[in-house]
Amino acid sequence: MRPLELTLGFLAIISAITFFLPKLPSLWKSRILPAILVLVALAQITLEGFRWQLWPLLIAAVTLIVISQIDTKFRGKVLILVLLILFSFISLAAGYLFPVPDPYPITGPYQVGTREIHVVDPNREEIYGSDPDAPREFMAQVWYPAAPGPTDEHAQWMPAIEFAAPAIAEKLSLPAFALDHLQYVKANAYLEAPLLRDNQGFPVLIFSHGWEGFKEQNIFQVEELASHGYVVIGINHTYGAILTVFPDGRLFPVDHNALPSDVPDEVYDRASNTLVKNDQRIFFESLIPDFLYDPENLINQNWGQAQRRFIQQQQLRSIHQCAAESQHLPFAAAKRACFLGQPLLEHIKQCIHPFIIRA
Repeated sequence: MRPLELTLGFLAIISAITFFLPKLPSLWKSRILPAILVLVALAQITLEGFRWQLWPLLIAAVTLIVISQIDTKFRGKVLILVLLILFSFISLAAGYLFPVPDPYPITGPYQVGTREIHVVDPNREEIYGSDPDAPREFMAQVWYPAAPGPTDEHAQWMPAIEFAAPAIAEKLSLPAFALDHLQYVKANAYLEAPLLRDNQGFPVLIFSHGWEGFKEQNIFQVEELASHGYVVIGINHTYGAILTVFPDGRLFPVDHNALPSDVPDEVYDRASNTLVKNDQRIFFESLIPDFLYDPENLINQNWGQAQRRFIQQQQLRSIHQCAAESQHLPFAAAKRACFLGQPLLEHIKQCIHPFIIRA
């Protein structure tokens, strides 16, 4: 749990226990502890943000403040105080079971930046949508070695989490509000921080989530890779992702009919290729080659200004084939699954000759 949540919880429990201590001066019970409760509650809501797990604790705190101002004894006071202590423990337990996690520490020598991009492929029709003439479009996110400035802020773990959290909760058979607290989760990456200038260049990797996944699901891995000098592009495959949210507010949940069931492997693979690999291909065949010469355009989305230079077609075929063989693995640029760490980093280096973004 977050520090002010814990402080408020234990303070509420202590305040309730003081009513069972007749020798404690009434000044503490009626003035000092209630004032501290109010200040800590306001600080928690203002600085950390309120979440549903704290409702029992907030009820307990408010009730304790009210009771502290009642001088006379009343029937049921002891039972109410016991219930308020129970409420406080319920909130502490809920906060422990549904925490606001800190970002997983990155170990590389670089700071990390991130930027979300909206990709529209005019050469492909959206075969899963209701409009047969609409182009294929999807969201992607880039994580890269960055040089953040003093005013740059950490990004949210997941953009548009207020829409995605209910969808993820439903997938996990939880109430829609159960994961609302994830709005407070911050990433290591700095939002839209400048790309680090480095003459050695940065290899480019593609992260492609699995069925009903989302581009941020392996954020601890992609941020770690970016901290070691990789540019990682995560694709949110529209209709294959749990939810896709476009900048104009349109929401597209997963289409459960996009991939067939109870069919031969070759039929399933064809449907999967249509949904996933074509999204990857636009990066391999167009966007990444366009930005090899001008990395700022990759980060800043100035699609039309970059030049096609320094691209070797053999590298293009190699990286595309390598990704195509492993789209269901955590990293599309690796030919086999392995945990993050030096083995994975070394394997990625040996797998292919990746694209290099030179800054």
